[in-house]
Amino acid sequence: MKAYEGVFVKADGSRRTMRFCKVVEMPKLFLESKVASAASKTRNYGDGRELVWDIDKMNFRVFNHNSLVGSLKVIEFDENKLI
Repeated sequence: MKAYEGVFVKADGSRRTMRFCKVVEMPKLFLESKVASAASKTRNYGDGRELVWDIDKMNFRVFNHNSLVGSLKVIEFDENKLI
């Protein structure tokens, strides 16, 4: 499946590289297994921020596109490695 790698500047000024899958592109069954309820509230993370699945931390994180350094790199990720 398609994944992304990007570097962004955190609130403390340090840089972080994140490899992630966009939630809207993830397998439906996987997401359903991670979300507590189908009635979960949609959250607004703010302009330029996106809820993603961090493939190194294996958890949801927010990627800040506003502080992106350079551009996102498209990478391939084996969806069988999703837990």
